[in-house]
Amino acid sequence: MPEAGTGYPAIDLAPAAAGLASRAACLGAVRGEAVAALFAPINPARVAGALDAAWAVTTPDDLLDARLTAATGYLADVLGAEPDGIDRALELLMPAAIATPAEGHPVYAGLREIGFPGAPLGDLWRACDLVRERRGDSHRNAWVTAGFDPVEIERATDRQERALAEALGANADDLFALFEPWARAVITSGPRSWER
Repeated sequence: MPEAGTGYPAIDLAPAAAGLASRAACLGAVRGEAVAALFAPINPARVAGALDAAWAVTTPDDLLDARLTAATGYLADVLGAEPDGIDRALELLMPAAIATPAEGHPVYAGLREIGFPGAPLGDLWRACDLVRERRGDSHRNAWVTAGFDPVEIERATDRQERALAEALGANADDLFALFEPWARAVITSGPRSWER
């Protein structure tokens, strides 16, 4: 979404700092070095600096609101306010997104704690964010436990995500079929910040 390259207009924070801090905002105003330990594959000094800069100019709640507004606005622009199949996608994904244990998954637990926004695109985005952040936490857990770097240990990460796959069960193919045109629309919607 455009905010990946521009930041959030109402918050005076560099785009990279806004992105990192908004991901961690579900944990509250946690100090930068603590978040750097959670986002270990990213340069720790960059993460710590981003969080410290964020909490000097904004609050976690304001960042969470800005992130939700940006994400749902972007999805509405690309997919429409109520894309075909969204009710079914939510019926499949929301229960699965919260069915997995939170132990050892602090960012996932923080997102679960703040709950779903209560609007279709917001709920869809939050459910996808829950899945993404849980996998990120699982990935970090796997490689730290094994003593590897982040790119060496995908199988252990996959094992931790088995509960999510089991929660979806036979409905996974239905969910992926619903997501396919949406993913294609998001990918083709315009240049991403990393392409500039």
